Amino acid sequence: MLQHGFQQRYGQAALLVRAPGRINLIGEHTDYNQGHVMPAAIDLSMELCFGHYHNSRQIRAFSCQYQQEITLNDTSTPNGWARYLQASYQVLLDAGIPVGGTDIMIDSRIPEGAGLSSSAALCCGLIAGMSRLHGVCIPEREIALLAQEAEHRCGVNCGIMDQYAVLFGRKDQWLALNCGTMAMAYVPLSLKEDRLMLVDSGVRHALAAGQAYNERRASCERVVHHIQQGGMKTIRSLSELTPEMLDAIQGMLPETDFRRARYVLQENERVISAGQALREGRLDILGSLLSASHEGLRRQYEVTVQETDWLVDYLVQLPGVWGARQLGAGFGGCVLVLSAAPLTPKLLKDYRAATGKEAKFIPLRPADGLSVRIL
Repeated sequence: MLQHGFQQRYGQAALLVRAPGRINLIGEHTDYNQGHVMPAAIDLSMELCFGHYHNSRQIRAFSCQYQQEITLNDTSTPNGWARYLQASYQVLLDAGIPVGGTDIMIDSRIPEGAGLSSSAALCCGLIAGMSRLHGVCIPEREIALLAQEAEHRCGVNCGIMDQYAVLFGRKDQWLALNCGTMAMAYVPLSLKEDRLMLVDSGVRHALAAGQAYNERRASCERVVHHIQQGGMKTIRSLSELTPEMLDAIQGMLPETDFRRARYVLQENERVISAGQALREGRLDILGSLLSASHEGLRRQYEVTVQETDWLVDYLVQLPGVWGARQLGAGFGGCVLVLSAAPLTPKLLKDYRAATGKEAKFIPLRPADGLSVRIL
């Protein structure tokens, strides 16, 4: 038990934070384009235990996964998971929120690099826990913005979707979020006997380790800049464009930028259609939208890998499978499957034979968002 481990290492704990991972039903790479997304918190989470590090101004933290303890001070330059701790601590200080000596222990059941936003859960959990420990109750929306800024400082120029899902998730509901206006609505899961499953490809991505994610965002921003330079200075994001506006400047854009922008506009439309399909109980339509989303990620946005493409191509041929797509920002991770029947172990065997990699099934349900418990 995390509290027992904390007491053995640091002494009495003061509070416990549960920060869930997240999935996104549909709407990839639309959040930083101020578009539509439909995420949910999930029942895989991390727990963070907090206590006062008395007579100190330092932050000590122990990761149960890495069996590693780090101490932050003014000259710290940590790597790996500790970068997120340092960034979260620093954004609190920069926001004028005092953080004194703190002990932290972290235990996570969220697979890293699987597209389930373990980094967003970590940053949200750290910011909520450190601030509450020192007597400051930050509204959820502000926690989301601070956690987003922490990830930016770690090299990931992400949108706001992951943080909102971690904080505002509700059990058995999707969060329909407009990232331009921040308007939210909840959509019931409506799966009944049907199944929502993840297939972990075993291919791990590390967004902060490469520039491919940030390059996709820069590509979209170039299209917006071109529109603004053409006289439409009120346009602030790609999602404010109509397909006709984009088509009108196709010949003036690099082919790659145009193709990526077209994907974003089409994905926004798919998110809106997915919400309607859920409300009407049309899981066949929802499944086709998931598969179309994957094709856009594969052909237009170019963020899939051979292994996730193989899984989607295999899955959509199975009886009872309505649709499948790569989950998360891309470059590996999990495939989300909407199916009326359970998946069989034969898929894992065939995947191993085709790719040489081990896949696994991860059942999931939308769950409640971040919680803080005073001990």
